[in-house]
Amino acid sequence: MIALGDTVAREQGELEKGDPALRRSELSWIPPSEASTAFYHRVGVLFHQANLEYRFVLKGLAEPLQIARYGVGGHFDWHTDSGLRETAGRKLSLTVQLSDEADYDGGNLEFINIHGRQPARGLGTAIIFPSFLAHRIAPVTRGVRVSIVAWAYGPSFV
Repeated sequence: MIALGDTVAREQGELEKGDPALRRSELSWIPPSEASTAFYHRVGVLFHQANLEYRFVLKGLAEPLQIARYGVGGHFDWHTDSGLRETAGRKLSLTVQLSDEADYDGGNLEFINIHGRQPARGLGTAIIFPSFLAHRIAPVTRGVRVSIVAWAYGPSFV
């Protein structure tokens, strides 16, 4: 997946709304293609399995898979993945570790009001959570943190 991400342009991570200093990362967007079919299928299976617990109404993916890269100093301060306009339909968020935990320091995925339990960081670890849950990527202090990010969409919560 990292090699596939290296074949497309990278851009600076941006926010739908807010101070641009809250995020420092590089993003690549991986559209559906023959080369990415297996990744899209696996992401769909992961969302389906997680949603057996959440029981949200899901319609599928509305955005390409994202590869997020955080180098030294890279971070994404406290935020939610569901917002106003384009992101209002995000129901579940997924992150899959593409870098080995020994390859970087810092860069933890942290959730607000969940103290003392850090999500696993091992290569290939998938973490799925409701998109309205506040979280952040703490600053990376050594190396590069790389992950796949995706969102399952459905009707907006009421």
